[in-house]
Amino acid sequence: MKKALILIIVFAVAALALFAGCAAKAQSGKLYTCPMHAQVLSDRPGQCPICGMDLIPVKETPKTVSNSPTALTVSGEQEQLIGVKTEKAEKRTMSYTVRTAGKIAHDPELYNAVIEYRLAVRSFKSAEGEARDQAKSSLASARVKMLHEGLSEQMIDAFASAKEEPEYLLFAGKKGGKLLVYIQVYESEINYIKEGARVDISAVSFPGRTYQGSILSLDTYVDKDTRTLRARAEIANTDGTLRPEMLITAAVKCALGERLAVPNDAVLDTGIKQSIFVKTAPGIYEPRQVRTGVKGEGYIEIVSGIKEGEDVAISANFLLDSESKLRELRK
Repeated sequence: MKKALILIIVFAVAALALFAGCAAKAQSGKLYTCPMHAQVLSDRPGQCPICGMDLIPVKETPKTVSNSPTALTVSGEQEQLIGVKTEKAEKRTMSYTVRTAGKIAHDPELYNAVIEYRLAVRSFKSAEGEARDQAKSSLASARVKMLHEGLSEQMIDAFASAKEEPEYLLFAGKKGGKLLVYIQVYESEINYIKEGARVDISAVSFPGRTYQGSILSLDTYVDKDTRTLRARAEIANTDGTLRPEMLITAAVKCALGERLAVPNDAVLDTGIKQSIFVKTAPGIYEPRQVRTGVKGEGYIEIVSGIKEGEDVAISANFLLDSESKLRELRK
């Protein structure tokens, strides 16, 4: 690790030395550098004192002017040396996969709540006169209890109209039946999970097998100890092997829609602010502070700071940022 860190520092110093050397060049002179050692600069042809290679001319940097006082001017050789690559900011159809753990539901409390609600529905339908008002109150109370448990309106209605009782909440049903799965979603990923999202589930007990289902509902509160939100998914117990309380891993496929996005590597994140280097002209890189949104598979949404179609640096950002900071110190 120490050797790797030293190499990184040496490379960074070498690249920055090239920036600094070029900046200090006399107006009438011409600079030469070694193809392998950028820190070597000379005002005349010759050989590199480190490796003996012939020095090559440093081409003039572009004369393009940027409106930004913090913009960097980088020659073609410098771009190749430090490995600057760019990609356009574009609108993309983004997706994200939430990977988490959970278990097959074994929930006697929910089972009792469902039975209570079903009885309340029947009582309300058959009640008359003053008894109907009382039955209506009991029905409303039972529904609120189920909503507090995190069931969606659609799930409650489905439980009420089902012909069979949800015995799968207590024990495994017959082959081909269904089961509920409880998935723990961390706070940072709650905004990705939506009802109806596809979920692929693997049971620890049966490695290699995958069971598919969809998200039915999300709890109405975050657990204060684990800082997670419980999501419910329904899956088909196709081969009858799954049992309540079995541990599972889940991959929830989350569609994020079309958003303006750039590769993750384009964004420099200090924890306080996020910035991107935009190539505004050949050899001109302008640092921009941006506001980011959701992260997808390899890409991150840009809410503000750049426009669609602009070229952004996706590599060597650290070196560009270091040179930018050095120039601020020289002022």
